[in-house]
Amino acid sequence: MPLKKSGGPFVGLDIGSTTIKACEIECRGGRPVLRGITVFPTPADTVVNNEIVDPVNLGKAIRRELQKAGIRCNKAITAVSGQSSLVVRIIEVPRMTKAELDETMKWEIERHVPFAAEQTVKAYQPLTSADDVPDGQNMEVLLAVAQESLVNRHLEVLQAAGLKPVAIDIEPLAISRALIDISNGASPAGVVAVVDVGASTTDVSIYRDGTIAFTRSIQIAGNNLTKAIADTLGRPRAHAEQLTRDQARAPEQSASGDFGLDGGLGPLDFGVEPDEAPLGGSFGMAAGGDPGASTASDTHSEATFDVAGSGFGAEAFTTPAGGAPASPFGVAGPTPAANPFAPAAAPAAPNPFGGGEAPAGGLFGPAPQASPFGGGDLFGPAPQASPFGLNEELFGGPPGGGATGAGGPPMSDEDLLKAQISDAISGVLSELVTELQRSLDFFRNRANGMGAQHIVLTGGTAQLLGLSDYLSSNLGVPVAVGDPLQYVTTGMKADPGNLAAFSSVFPVSVGLAVRELLQEPAPARRKR
Repeated sequence: MPLKKSGGPFVGLDIGSTTIKACEIECRGGRPVLRGITVFPTPADTVVNNEIVDPVNLGKAIRRELQKAGIRCNKAITAVSGQSSLVVRIIEVPRMTKAELDETMKWEIERHVPFAAEQTVKAYQPLTSADDVPDGQNMEVLLAVAQESLVNRHLEVLQAAGLKPVAIDIEPLAISRALIDISNGASPAGVVAVVDVGASTTDVSIYRDGTIAFTRSIQIAGNNLTKAIADTLGRPRAHAEQLTRDQARAPEQSASGDFGLDGGLGPLDFGVEPDEAPLGGSFGMAAGGDPGASTASDTHSEATFDVAGSGFGAEAFTTPAGGAPASPFGVAGPTPAANPFAPAAAPAAPNPFGGGEAPAGGLFGPAPQASPFGGGDLFGPAPQASPFGLNEELFGGPPGGGATGAGGPPMSDEDLLKAQISDAISGVLSELVTELQRSLDFFRNRANGMGAQHIVLTGGTAQLLGLSDYLSSNLGVPVAVGDPLQYVTTGMKADPGNLAAFSSVFPVSVGLAVRELLQEPAPARRKR
């Protein structure tokens, strides 16, 4: 889907329970250009279970971190999520006119939301035009309903951060823009499933010709891997989290590129002026607009708030049990105290994304040699031992050292530890495969046999070594780790290799930032 020749910049702000991701993107010559990027810990006691509880202090912290990152733009787009305050459904209704649909949805909203309908911000959008639905068949409608208090808290955060709200969106549509819409048809068309593996949930969204067609949240994710390792090895959770990053790898045996599409979903707009809307005010459905237009290309001359798209229904970065904060890689652990991408003076300890004058070998030095889960990356200091060795100071010596492999020579401490970790996580990954297969089968049955042709893996836990191959082998569908920056030009000082290594945690923020930069398609001609 083409972008404007010029526009922006806009800030895409992805607020999670444990980390906040932000990207500043503008359009130059029809290409999105990254001007700034940052990830930083969510301040304590400001977001609980993905619900904002202290918007003022959260907003002030966001303002400080954006300034550190050199992000100066004040036009921001954020996303709402969460099961308790947000309901997103793809429902079927008989083929009907827009006027008939407006009346019908009043009753559908009451059927699908567990909270008072009069205290909600709501929007809906037919996934196909009624003119394209044969007589006697049902039409699919995307319904998004958020509690008004949820939207208001997001507005308060932006206000405290000194940001001007442009829109409030839904995560799956943001992800689809970053991985699908801005590809400009560079990837094969078809049915694409995006599997976002976070800390507490794995969220599945399936897109058919660029339009959201299915969503589901699975309660198996990175925290389950960490817990399995902690329980199996008898290690504290913090040590297990480090093992998950440094040593874990998906089994090679079975448990039992680039993707882009054209098309999209029309805008779900509430038509509220950001400067005029009171935080406790009501939101009305915007008049007009092409029902078949793509949300990704929905460019408004006047800023609006909208809940657009299909929500995952559960946050991807939930604080794990025990109070240990989760890293962007979906496992509990330390998060960066400052923006690793900020073009500031180089710190005393080398940072793979450090600033200042570029040393030989790259703007900010060579990319780290360890894996994205290895020590020394931006999410924690390098362990003193070999990244694949057993750190006896941390882990209390080899568990039973001197073990012997079946019918072979004695196993080294390294091999023994890897084997134990692989055994620990194999059951969790097997359960994840089972749930993913159920989701794919359910969609295939509803779609008359047309199942997912490609799977794109995103989220922090997508960095688990071997996970994409493991899922592809077990699901029988090609799987690749999604890179939301692959179609974005880097207009800032940063090592491209490092950006690519950690880009899987940024699809929401990138997709939010490019929302207003996509061209609005011409209205479809009505059939005579």
